[in-house]
Amino acid sequence: MLLKLYDLRQSLLEYLLREAHLAGFRRISFPTIEMILRMGTEAHLVGSLAEQLHVTQQATGKTLRRMRDTGYVEAATVEEDGRRHRQQLTGRGLELLAVLLAAEARVSMPEKLKKKAIVILDTQLDLIVNRPTGKPPKI
Repeated sequence: MLLKLYDLRQSLLEYLLREAHLAGFRRISFPTIEMILRMGTEAHLVGSLAEQLHVTQQATGKTLRRMRDTGYVEAATVEEDGRRHRQQLTGRGLELLAVLLAAEARVSMPEKLKKKAIVILDTQLDLIVNRPTGKPPKI
């Protein structure tokens, strides 16, 4: 049973990776996809992301550095403690998130809900990309 669940998860990640590449996103790995899906539109500390993903802070930091280098993530200093940084998706990262969520919805939703969900995701993507402040909206 666990092997079947692992195979399903692996197949989903491969599908999402393929969809991201078709949409023009490059230098993406399975950890990048998992991180973007976990981050969503919120800002996170490295430690909390590592805990949520069940990996070490070092592995999380390495993935986040690669994501910063490719322009998907940016760091913002925590006001209360200048040594800590919250990681959040950039505009490009939010675009990738929308592509991944739409692809995931196409796989997991019944046919009659897919059209409505895609319209909603397209509307949210338009709000994210065209937002004048450059900050992600609260969804």
